[in-house]
Amino acid sequence: MPTRVLCSLALSALVTATLGQAAQAETSTANLQVTATMPSGCYIQPATIAFGSVDPDNSSPTDVTGTLDVNCTDGTPWAATANVGEGEGASIFNRSMTRVNGEEQLTYNLYTNAARTDFWSDDPEAGGLVFRGTGTGLVQTVTVYGRVGGNQSSPPGSYSDTIVVTLHY
Repeated sequence: MPTRVLCSLALSALVTATLGQAAQAETSTANLQVTATMPSGCYIQPATIAFGSVDPDNSSPTDVTGTLDVNCTDGTPWAATANVGEGEGASIFNRSMTRVNGEEQLTYNLYTNAARTDFWSDDPEAGGLVFRGTGTGLVQTVTVYGRVGGNQSSPPGSYSDTIVVTLHY
């Protein structure tokens, strides 16, 4: 083999060995800590409870339902309470709507169960109940049960009340 080819091969081997050594530099490792805080959080969206037209001569009650959408972070316990409303002399056992542009009352109530025996309240000590749950990170829909008692002699007109719903978590 000619000397020139041997020198070229030797030089090529030397360059390859030198580059190979340079590519094998020393290394060092460390752990990077990654953290986050997910605070408990909730929101609530009540829907309107609309009784529609109530027949004053009907002895049967008018029953309707509404919903309450609750969304809490996963694992967060919550309770939804309702005050007595704005009606004159209202209590958790006897809420009342007031006639628009008037003072007349139409009694009704809100319940936590379909049998309409458990009054929805902001004061469990007074005999009422509250909605309770644990957050899943998704919207949880709760049914609110409403009832206007039969045989009410309130004058014709539109009646309304405002209930303050509070979400405790």
